[in-house]
Amino acid sequence: MARNIYKLYFWFDNDIKSYYAEEVSSDPLVIYMPNFNENLLDYTSKVNMTNLGDTLKKIYKLDLLINSNSMYQCDNMVEDDVDAWQKDLSIDYKDTADIAIVNDLNVVNYVNVVDSINRYEGESLTATLKQVIYEDIEQNSMILNYITEMNRKLDEVLSIIRAPTVIEGSFKVRSISISSEWFIFFSEQEIMDGSVILMHMSIYNDGDKLVFASLCRVNIIKGSSDKGYIYIASYKDISESIKDRVIKFIFSKDRENLKQLK
Repeated sequence: MARNIYKLYFWFDNDIKSYYAEEVSSDPLVIYMPNFNENLLDYTSKVNMTNLGDTLKKIYKLDLLINSNSMYQCDNMVEDDVDAWQKDLSIDYKDTADIAIVNDLNVVNYVNVVDSINRYEGESLTATLKQVIYEDIEQNSMILNYITEMNRKLDEVLSIIRAPTVIEGSFKVRSISISSEWFIFFSEQEIMDGSVILMHMSIYNDGDKLVFASLCRVNIIKGSSDKGYIYIASYKDISESIKDRVIKFIFSKDRENLKQLK
C-alpha cells in the first residue's frame, strides 16, 4: 500500500522552508524526511504539515521529535488555520526579485514597464525556442538537449548586448516561494499591507530562464521587528503562457524533490 506523502512548512523570522516527507508508521505518526537538517528545529517558530493526498487541504501545527536516520515523530498535532496560499501548487524558490511601490504618480509608467518586459520576453527568439522546448520535451529528447544549450547561449549573448532593465524606485527583495498566482518574499523594508507593487523577477531552471513582470497586490504573512517582513504578492496581470511556464517549472521541481524520498 502506498504511503502518505506530506509537505511540511518550517517558519523562520526571515524565511519559510518546505520539505517533503513520507509516512513510515501511523500510530504514532513517524515520517521520513531525508533532506532536512535537524539543527533547523532550534530556530523554527512554527511547523505546519499537510497531507498531499488530502482533498480538503487541512493544515496541522505540530512538534517534531527527532528519531534517527532522517525519521521524525509528529507530536501534539492540532488543526491550524489554512492560509489561502498553502492550498496552491507552489515550490520554494530562493533568489532575488526587484520590486517598486506603485502609486498614482507612477502607475502609468510602471504599467508600461510591465508590458515592455513581458512583450520582449514573449516575442523574442529565445522565447520561441523555450516554447518548443516545453512542447517537445517527451518527443524529441536529443533535439531538446541541443535547443536547451543553444537557448542558454542565446540568453548569455542577449544579456551582454541588451542593457539591463532599470526600474526607477525599485529595490531588491529575497524570494521565498512561487506559484502561478503569487510569490512570497522577504523584505527588510516595511511595505504597507494591501499595497500594489511592480514585481520583476527571473526564474532559472536547467539552462532555461523565464523573465517576467507583473503588478501585484501585497499582503503581510509574518512580521519581525528586528529582521524584516514576509509578504505574499498576488499577480494582477501575467499572461496564461507565463502561468503555464511557472506551473511546468513547479512540476519539474516537485518531481525532483519526490524522487529523493525513494
